[in-house]
This record gives sequence, C-alpha cells and structure tokens, in this order.
Amino acid sequence: TVEDCLYAVLLGSANDAAYALAAHAGGTEENFIRMMNEKALELGCRNTHFTNPHGLPDKEHLTSAYDMALITKAALGNKTFQKVSGTQYYEIQPWERQKDLICINNHHKMIRNSQYHNEEVFAGKNGYTDAAGSTLVTCARRDGVELVCVILKSDGAQIYQDTKELLEYGFEKYPKAKVEETREQCGNIIETAIQSLGGCLGLPNAKQEGAGEGKAQGTPKDREPKGEEKVQESLEDGAGLAPETIEADWSAEFHGLNGAAVLYDASNMQYTIYNQDLARTQRSPCSTFKIISSLIALEHGLLDPDNSTRPWSGEEFWNEAWNHDISFREAFRESCVWYFRQVTDDIGQERMQEGVTELGYGNCDISDWDGHLNTNNNNRALTGFWIESSLKISPKEQTEVMERIFGTESAYSQRTQEELKQVMLVERQGGESLPIYGKTGMGVDHGTVVDAWFTGFAELEGRNLYFCVYLGQTDGKDVSSTAAKEIAIKLVEQYGTP
Repeated sequence: TVEDCLYAVLLGSANDAAYALAAHAGGTEENFIRMMNEKALELGCRNTHFTNPHGLPDKEHLTSAYDMALITKAALGNKTFQKVSGTQYYEIQPWERQKDLICINNHHKMIRNSQYHNEEVFAGKNGYTDAAGSTLVTCARRDGVELVCVILKSDGAQIYQDTKELLEYGFEKYPKAKVEETREQCGNIIETAIQSLGGCLGLPNAKQEGAGEGKAQGTPKDREPKGEEKVQESLEDGAGLAPETIEADWSAEFHGLNGAAVLYDASNMQYTIYNQDLARTQRSPCSTFKIISSLIALEHGLLDPDNSTRPWSGEEFWNEAWNHDISFREAFRESCVWYFRQVTDDIGQERMQEGVTELGYGNCDISDWDGHLNTNNNNRALTGFWIESSLKISPKEQTEVMERIFGTESAYSQRTQEELKQVMLVERQGGESLPIYGKTGMGVDHGTVVDAWFTGFAELEGRNLYFCVYLGQTDGKDVSSTAAKEIAIKLVEQYGTP
C-alpha cells in the first residue's frame, strides 16, 4: 500500500518504494522530479536541484543544509510525515506476492531505541552514500519550540553527538519568547523572496494556481490516480523495482548435503537462492550470532578490542584453544563460547533485545537467555539463547542482517564495522582473491550436527555481496561448518569472477 511504501522510504530508505511512490504521485518518475523541483523553488530553496526521487548520487542532484531545513519545515506541516518518520518500528504484512513479514526499524538513532535516543526528537531522516557521507535531518521539540537540525557530509556516528549539541545550543539560544518575537518581525520576507526568485528564473510563481498544492505545471488536474494497489504492483513487478529472486541449481556444489545458499547483491537488487524453502526456514544461528553480540558490545563501548583479554576459569573445555586467557579477536576466530557467554551477560537482556529488534534479527526471541532449551549441554558457560534454543533465523534473513550492518545505509559506526571486518576476514592463499568476511556456526543434537552455517559478505568491485550457506542434518553425510564455508567461498568466487 501507499502507507507501507511511506514507512519503507522514511524508516528504511527503500529506494524501490521511492520509485513506486514517485510513479504513483506524478504519473511518471520524470514528472514527479519536476514536481519536486517546483516545490523546492516554491519553498525558497536556492541551491537545490533534484534528478531522482531516492537521493542516490548524481552530479546534478544537489541540495544544501539550509534548503533541506526549509523542505523539512514544510514537511512538518503534514501530520502523516510526522507520524511515519517518528515511528520506531513498522511491519509490512505478508501478502500474495510477498510471503515474508518485512520488519523495518527506523535508521535514525535518535528516534529508535539506541544509545543516542532522545525523547525530544519526534521526526527526521538519516542518509548515507560514499559520495555524500553521513547525512541527518532531526526535528526536536522543547517547551513549545520546534527546531530542525540538518547535518550533511559527516562521518559515522559522530553525526548524532553533533546533532545533540546543535539542538541544545538552539534551545538555549532561542527560547519560546524569543522565537515568537522573531516570527512576528520576519513577516512575509520568505514569501517575497520566493516570488522574486521565481520571477528571475522564469519559473511558476508560488501564487499561481495549483503551485501551493504541489501540482506540476502542465499536469492534468483530472489525472486519474492509479490506486494504492498499483503502488504495490510496481514494487513487485515494475521495472526491477523490488529485489529480483533468481533460483539457482547449486546441487553439484552441495554433493548430496541437505542445504541452502543465498547470495544477496543489494546494489543490483538481486537474490540468487538455492533451495528456496530451506532458505526461508528459521533455524538456530549458533556461533554466527557472535557477529551480533560483538556488534552490540562494540557499539555500546562494552568491548575494547585492544584491552579485551578475559581470564580462563581453569575448567577444561573440549576445545583446547579455549583453555587459556583469551582476547576478543582470538575468541572470535576460535569461536570461544565461554568468552561470548560473558560478553552476552555484560550486554544484558534488555540491551540485547533492543539490539536484535533494531536489526530485525530473525524471530528476535532471546527469551531463553540461559539456554535451558538446549538439552545437549547443562554447562551455563557453553549455552545461551543463540545455541539450539529460542533464537531462530533463516539463511535469507542472515544475508539481510549482514546488509543492515555493512551496507551503505548502516546505522552502525565505521569503527565498529572495521573491527568486525578485521575478525571476520577469511585468510586464504593468493593475494588476488576477493576479500571475504564471515563467521561459521554449528549446532549439535545428541551427537548429530543439525545446523551448520557460514554467513558474511564479500567485497566486489564497488559493492558488497552478502551470502549465507546453511547445511542441515543429512544422513550418511559429514555435515560441518567447514563444509558450509567451503561451499560459500566457491559460490562467492564464481559470482565475483567476470
């Protein structure tokens, strides 16, 4: 629906939904872009020119912080904009052409539950591309005064601290009494400027019929709307707007193993999937979840990789590599369960729940915190909700989580991403091979391997390829995370080779 598309755009930065809304509102994408530029002029923007409805890089697609503040001020006059952009979490329900529940968390960290959450912030939008850097528009309210803060071309999470300081400055500098006085003095200056600028450029005056309603000049007033169902059709069927799914036959690579594989090329909006039913089946993530516990601990300052050695208790574990004092980087590579049991407890259940919910991580169920559902082990140092317990995720969802962490719209700091890449890097022979980052995981039920994983991403030329290979119980076959890793590397290399 149109409503679903609005949430997808404002919360999740869905470019396909932006295209669909543009076609719906403007008749064509080109006409909608013209409407955007006319509206920008009407609002008094002097350094803005749009060439697309989604904001991806184009040398002619430009704006300024001041112009974006003007646009945001106008948007705040729309109650739907305030409601949607200020929502922390939204679900797009499954329907005939989309079988999965789509969970969308607001990427703006001051709106959603995060370490930067601010109760005074009620609307806004974040953004990121390599060309533009981090961008953030934030709307906050205090004692009847509303402020709009715009930061462009910033670097990572520092943008939230800068926004906090700018808002505090604004509220102190412009209390309610002073704002009312200034508003009265300003009078009609902006309106006069708009009319003068429009006359100089030969563009429609804001007072002309229809301009104030955002209608494009020359657009028929009686154009029949396409209807909300058309927007959803354009998302699924129109010109590759929604990610394409290609079914692959990789049975030869699996050698009779019961398994699934997903390659997600987000830049090209394309999934390549082997064994779709299993690829959509949620299973225990096992040690692949160490990526997530590391992410949350790093983001919250609970883990300093350079000062992270934890003492060994002296208990003899089955894996000899765990039987000594161990640092974060070694613990990650050796998949040391007792180390990450401690990291998980440091994070705490409330913060962990917030983290998995923000990521939309599978079923987000961490209710079996201590791992009592896992009947294979009663040693608390080696159990938890992520090991054959309450938390479940599908191979397809694994790739989507990787994209949320390492994609261009990531809400996580560059420092955290780089630290994760360092410990996830797959060491291989040959300097010319593709950089591949990943984590294995394996779960056992009464001596039989029932879940084996390898998930992560590879750096192709100018983009990331997110992947997941899953192996399930297979009678008469050697199921292991090593086998999953070997299959994944082979598939990624085949995909990345021209």
